Amino acid sequence: LTAAIKTRFKGINGIIHSAGVIRDSYILKKTPAEIEAVLAPKVYGTVNLDEATREENLDFFVMFSSLTAVLGNVGQSDYAYANSFMDGYAELRERLRAKQERSGIAISIGWPYWEEGGMSIPAEERAILHGGTGLKGISAPEGIKARENAFRLGIPHCIVNYDRREKLKKTGTIGAKPLAGAVDPAVLSEKAGGFLKKVFAEILKLPESRINSETSFERYGIDSILIKMFNVKIENELGPIP
Repeated sequence: LTAAIKTRFKGINGIIHSAGVIRDSYILKKTPAEIEAVLAPKVYGTVNLDEATREENLDFFVMFSSLTAVLGNVGQSDYAYANSFMDGYAELRERLRAKQERSGIAISIGWPYWEEGGMSIPAEERAILHGGTGLKGISAPEGIKARENAFRLGIPHCIVNYDRREKLKKTGTIGAKPLAGAVDPAVLSEKAGGFLKKVFAEILKLPESRINSETSFERYGIDSILIKMFNVKIENELGPIP
């Protein structure tokens, strides 16, 4: 592969590894084949690219990681692991470069989702993501500018946490006051249960009478998107939550 590239382009100056696959599902439901599909481009792809170009005089070796590696995300345990591997590999490759066993600065950039990217997110889920976490998609010009800033930082791992500063301020616990007054646990349990049934009934489009607090989430078909919708509704009612 490297020989074919060099024949066509006369040389390889740098690597930008931006491949990725998602198979969102709870970890208990994931199959080995689904996990392998997610790990392959991020883990094996990174190692193979590095091995194939280890003798090249590169200017850079850039890996497109994800914020998921730092913040996590429901249904993406394998994707978070795969991107975290990239973050660690950037540090490993920098150590190899210091020993003159590699050339070109290694950087792993933890991105939010790209609005024009190939790994698209449905409009409904984008609204949930922005409402629940304060994260906003990044445009291509903003992404290119962020990438240039990442080069200037000169560190192996950084994240692009776009449009989240105000959200972080709102969710801070500094200055929080303790609740006053005693509450009967039985009354609190009844009120909380009723509130949660109402929220889930709205999400599932079922009568509240059909929601049984003793029934598992799986029986109602609750998936990662519904969980995100639940979190947004809870924050809309109660304000910022952990």
